[in-house]
Amino acid sequence: MKTIISEKERWEKAAVEYSKKVENKESQGFLIREKCLNPYLFESLGNVSGKKILDYGCGDGWLAGELKQKGAKVKGGDISKKFIDIAKQKNPGIEFKVIDETTLFNDNEFDIVVCNIVLHITKNYKQVLNEIYRITKPNGRAIITIMHPSYYKAEIADFSKKEEKLKIKVEETVPVIYYRRAPEIYEEAFDKTGFKIIKKQECIAKEVISPELKKYSEKPFFLLYELKKWIKYAASAIIYDNKGNVLIAKRSPTKFPFPNVWSLPSTSFKEGKDPQKVLRNALIRKLGI
Repeated sequence: MKTIISEKERWEKAAVEYSKKVENKESQGFLIREKCLNPYLFESLGNVSGKKILDYGCGDGWLAGELKQKGAKVKGGDISKKFIDIAKQKNPGIEFKVIDETTLFNDNEFDIVVCNIVLHITKNYKQVLNEIYRITKPNGRAIITIMHPSYYKAEIADFSKKEEKLKIKVEETVPVIYYRRAPEIYEEAFDKTGFKIIKKQECIAKEVISPELKKYSEKPFFLLYELKKWIKYAASAIIYDNKGNVLIAKRSPTKFPFPNVWSLPSTSFKEGKDPQKVLRNALIRKLGI
């Protein structure tokens, strides 16, 4: 009978080898990260001094360490206890926790949540996004990076499957699972979770790293999303006119200090439109966020 290895078990076995590979400054993994990803990642993060940031899927803690040096109030979490042990050894003074799709952090705790090279190795990516939403402050940001799905095929438009599993060796005896998903799968999930896409950027090396790694300056290896957290509204009553336009929406109470009843300008529904989504967008426009 074939033994099924969970994501957590795979990364527990791969953690030490992976950490050694990416901390070697002459290794391919380190150079790709430094030249292809980090310039775009830190540009999107901007000035992090004084910001409360979670490194979600922190691995060996290298990013959390960088953010602390830049003045951020940073915490980290990862599915692998071995990764967390390595992160604590490398970064004393930073709080790291073993997490899964849930984090044990507070609602609305962080100004920014960074989920760096995580979603494409996560089966339950929707649960991860819901958790990131929960712990991000209203109007806070999430920075999401994934391996570019076109890295495995010539064109994004060539997708024959919206999602497929790929086994990639990180540690010689334990291949980890990568989920190659079409970008629109993530983008639809961002929207349903309550995030707005502020920026979508393909990350390509701006210089030739080495003759062996020339391809990384010719096509993107990573894809970065900068997201903003919308405030969710649970509508408990919607009043329409005889043409199907929203006149008044009453929403369920929340902790946010906004009135429970909004008088909205008529918002026409086109056939096939989701009324709840139209209502949410109308409320967002009214708030100006």
